[in-house]
Amino acid sequence: MEVMLDLETLGTTPGSAILSIGAAAFDLSKGLQGRTFHAHLVLQTQLDIGMSVSGPTVMWWLKQDEMARHSQVSAKRIQPFEVLDAFGIWLKGTRVRDDEGIWSHGLNFDLPIIEALYFRLNIAPPWSYRAGRDTRTLFALAGKNMGDFDTPNAVAHDALADAIYQAHETSACYNYLRQQRIAASAMTEPVPTTSGDI
Repeated sequence: MEVMLDLETLGTTPGSAILSIGAAAFDLSKGLQGRTFHAHLVLQTQLDIGMSVSGPTVMWWLKQDEMARHSQVSAKRIQPFEVLDAFGIWLKGTRVRDDEGIWSHGLNFDLPIIEALYFRLNIAPPWSYRAGRDTRTLFALAGKNMGDFDTPNAVAHDALADAIYQAHETSACYNYLRQQRIAASAMTEPVPTTSGDI
């Protein structure tokens, strides 16, 4: 099993406050097959420990769909330490080894931001430094973009909905690449020859 991680945040750099964490366990070759995780974090505690809020990101949120904004405003928020503890327990329950794939849509956003919160709270992230997987690289290798495989997304900019959506798209892209490799191998196989006089 692999895990797709998605964050909703109030900034775009490590140290930014996190609104919510969404994750979906999935089999890369078969699509979504496992459990999901979703939690909203208390913001004030994050500000108290030095996490930051970006003005442009706040303005970006104000321009988003009402459903996405409402889900953040109405959410029950949990203390960050409790969320990270629960997330670690959830990861163990998915049977994902600490060196298997923790996917995100780009390696310079979700993983660095959540790891910054772990470090700020003096908690070791429950995955190996080798675990990071990047959807953007996978899609670039395939000559595709996220969304090209027509997976519906229930609510854009909802951490769990985005994680599920990205897991399905990533699985589809992976299988597309596999089929391309199989087709290329078939084209390069030597043509059998026959012996004897003509």
